[in-house]
Amino acid sequence: MTAQSADTAIDPALLGRAMQGIRFGLDALNGMEPLVPFAIMWLGSGERVIDHSVHATYEDSIEHTLRLVNAAARRGADDPGLALAGYAVAWEGYVSAAGERMEAIIIEAALADSPYAVHLAQPYTFGEKAEPNGEPMLLGSASNLLNTQESGPLLEGHLISPAFLTTDATATHPFAQMAIAAICVTANMFEDEEAERITLGIRELQRLEQESASQMGRHTFGVLVAQVASGDLMAVLPCDTRAELMQLIVKGAAELQDAVQHGKLLATDAAGYLAEVRGIIEAVLHGAEIPDSGAKLLAVFDRLAVNTATAA
Repeated sequence: MTAQSADTAIDPALLGRAMQGIRFGLDALNGMEPLVPFAIMWLGSGERVIDHSVHATYEDSIEHTLRLVNAAARRGADDPGLALAGYAVAWEGYVSAAGERMEAIIIEAALADSPYAVHLAQPYTFGEKAEPNGEPMLLGSASNLLNTQESGPLLEGHLISPAFLTTDATATHPFAQMAIAAICVTANMFEDEEAERITLGIRELQRLEQESASQMGRHTFGVLVAQVASGDLMAVLPCDTRAELMQLIVKGAAELQDAVQHGKLLATDAAGYLAEVRGIIEAVLHGAEIPDSGAKLLAVFDRLAVNTATAA
């Protein structure tokens, strides 16, 4: 996500609402709490309501938080006493400026009479505590949830890439690469059968693209299937030695555990994803006498699943 310069002034009242969201986000980080997506909603009476959302993936949590605001706006349209005067939705993301990636708090904010909502990013640094790094950046705009009836998914028009799972770079994440690494490591256990075993793994990926139990799994496996459609697994993998592939698998599990610990992913979804990757290994092993190295690899995934489930 590249920061854009602001050519138009933001309404001071709207900027004030957005800055409150930024301060709440910094407080969450400084309180050693995960930056769970949250919404601040202001009633016409001046009362402030804050709601948080934790769902299957970080993107799911942002989607649900946006829907909370839209649903509250619809209730306010039917009951003037519940009418919203403004809102701010916050989540964790990043911006790129001058070629440098910076962690940031992303804010979508609007007032009831705003023609659209604005997206701002507040870059921050984290030493002893989270501190603003420069001024807020204007990223763009989206429809105002207070005066737009949103029926379909909201992410396409409102989502600015979150820090954990992005739609444009999923295959570069170790947690996604570990699925392909697992296929390669397992297939290499069978001399002269490698190509056949890789095919079994890719077929399991294709099945999971349609049948994965989680949105994260379906999305991830779908991206991987597209990436390896030509049979070139190195289109995804950054390494090819057995030791490097095993390190990648461990790194992917660590990424999932970190996401769970920081509230970006539910432990059950992370463990479920690891179980599905384990199932890919079993598909590669299907029909063969499982070698000792295969049994050890399955045991590794069993331990990773336990560790991830207890990371919350």
